[in-house]
Amino acid sequence: MQNKYVGDIGDFGKSCLLRTLQGGDLQLAIVWYLNVNDEQNSDGNLTKYPLNENLKFTDPLQQELRGKLQTLINNGERTVQAVRKSEIFPQNTVFQNTVFIEEPVPSKDCVLKLREEKRDEWCRRSSEQVEKSDSDLVFLDPDNGLACTTTSNRRITGAKYVFPDELEAFCQHGKSVILYQRPHLSAKHEDQINDHLREVKTITGRECYCTRFRRQQARFYFIFPANTGANKMLRSRLDKFLDGSWGSDSWFDTTLYE
Repeated sequence: MQNKYVGDIGDFGKSCLLRTLQGGDLQLAIVWYLNVNDEQNSDGNLTKYPLNENLKFTDPLQQELRGKLQTLINNGERTVQAVRKSEIFPQNTVFQNTVFIEEPVPSKDCVLKLREEKRDEWCRRSSEQVEKSDSDLVFLDPDNGLACTTTSNRRITGAKYVFPDELEAFCQHGKSVILYQRPHLSAKHEDQINDHLREVKTITGRECYCTRFRRQQARFYFIFPANTGANKMLRSRLDKFLDGSWGSDSWFDTTLYE
């Protein structure tokens, strides 16, 4: 996650999905994986939506979150701290970065020989904070998603990824986990999703399924229920979400990948 993404079209879809899965009874922990490396690109610029003037927001949650995110944009408050203060998420949300927000994922601020050690320490503190919380649902929000085998946490670009051992650690606390994944351009989305499903099931030992956000740049969300009861609840909420305007207006695919 980077601060400049707050309020863009992907952030809007992400926030609505998380609010839906959280409902009014689950406590949510958000691990931002905050990346403060200055990247000169146009990412995060798409803040005017819906793009089709004939497509109106009819869902109350769409209307609520669009208004709150637009307020942050208009006020020049595109930061994860501002998200926490804005009540985009209910106040029972455990924002992991209320403790570690000033300590982003270690990257170019660390000398190379210490970067791996600092990253391990950061992950351990983050995982312990989540474990000690009363959260039921944990969202991991890296820039790109799960690291591939050629990516190292010693590299500056490592700040953009969740590494397999980190995903495994967050899945060991008996909580349901959601992982953000950005697709690449070298394979079909369906092939990428199936490859990731096989990989993450091996890493975590859990069942997993995926929903795809479709607007502009696609995003994948991999969901790891903690147990059978959690699976039934999350699937029910997700099915209802996709059966509504989120699916019919093509914000998300209407079916899940398993």
